[in-house]
Amino acid sequence: MTDHHHDHGHAHSPEHRDWAAHGQRLVHEGELRMPILLEAIDAIATHVGPPDTVTRILDLGSGPGVATVALAEQFTSAAVTAVDLAAPLAQQAQERAAAFGVGDRVDATVADLEQPLVTLGDTGSVDVVWASMVLHHVDALPTTLHEIARLLRPGGILAVLEFGTAPGPLPAGFPIGSDGFVARHSQAVRAGLADHLPPGATTLDWPALLAAAELDVIEHRQLELHLPAPLDHAGRRSIHQMLQMTSGMAHEHLDHADRDIVAALIDPDDPLCIVHRDDLPLDIALTFVLGRRR
Repeated sequence: MTDHHHDHGHAHSPEHRDWAAHGQRLVHEGELRMPILLEAIDAIATHVGPPDTVTRILDLGSGPGVATVALAEQFTSAAVTAVDLAAPLAQQAQERAAAFGVGDRVDATVADLEQPLVTLGDTGSVDVVWASMVLHHVDALPTTLHEIARLLRPGGILAVLEFGTAPGPLPAGFPIGSDGFVARHSQAVRAGLADHLPPGATTLDWPALLAAAELDVIEHRQLELHLPAPLDHAGRRSIHQMLQMTSGMAHEHLDHADRDIVAALIDPDDPLCIVHRDDLPLDIALTFVLGRRR
């Protein structure tokens, strides 16, 4: 399962949305994948130097601040800025920081990653930049990566979490629908994403992109989380939310029979719905890349 949380921190945010509900969905996603998030933050800590030397962190595409707070908790000498294009999500990040007792070191700002990032700091002023599931939205990605590199101090770290190897929320080969449904659905999700994102966004060569921005790639691997069946409420909710979110994108790439299966899987009144199932595992895989400023 690739973990997507779209429509924040980039130029494609919708103008009209129930931001409270959307933010809560992103919180649920972020808290479920907390083991991956903490593994990534531990890797940053290994490479960036003594924790008390980290004084400035940017969380790009922060959403409601799950990673923002985790970064502030790890790096207790750091001021952390949650950066999002959607002002309501940036505000939610600020509120989450206050609720978790790190509000005095967290601020939030609204910025578009498609624009120059000069408002986010002076050249060489940032120790860590965190960017999770947001950079694939950026059309002029090489330019943005150079902007990020400019912000980092020498030895500073850019941490990127992006699409992993699994293309959809259902486990490969799981016996749902007619034979081959899961594979067809996964392909449809990929095709739907391609319709809505810049070309090649789901298969970007992150090490090459970071190297082109004059960052030394010091880690590149998959971070994975496996939760076996039966899932608890949070796990079932995660798959259900992912299916709901991708159903519109995948719709045009599925035949009528497969559309009917998707409809049943996301309809709480249908006995086939994800929220009622005790036979589904959950697998999350994300690509993790660390780049260090020379």
